[in-house]
Amino acid sequence: MFCKVQVIGFVAQECETKGKSGASWGQFSVAYSGTRKSLTTGEYESIFLPCKVFKENHNRAVEMLHKGDLVYCEGSLDIQQYNDKNGVARTFTSLNVGMFRVLKSKNATTQLRKGTIKSKAQDKYDDFDTSDKEIPF
Repeated sequence: MFCKVQVIGFVAQECETKGKSGASWGQFSVAYSGTRKSLTTGEYESIFLPCKVFKENHNRAVEMLHKGDLVYCEGSLDIQQYNDKNGVARTFTSLNVGMFRVLKSKNATTQLRKGTIKSKAQDKYDDFDTSDKEIPF
């Protein structure tokens, strides 16, 4: 049985490489607003979901995902049950990411505001002559 999970949130922790070089994989976390309010503050709690990426997605995640980026992740839940050192049964839930997209990059937006990078629209009109000599009116 397959359960598809879709999450939109902000990258809270950049992708860390795990495992050996031949079978490497990565882990990052996504933060999103929860649906229940905190009893102490009355505000919605943030939920941090650990995400695992493998193979090509791992290489892309290391290169593309940065803390603060708005990201869409899609995959399946990985639920692991174990006993801690005190013998208490614990459950760890993470998302095995099959596909992700960066919806808004925090770094690119900051650089665009500062003028250190150009948008595609700016590149398109760099050669456009704005002098008045060819305008008929």
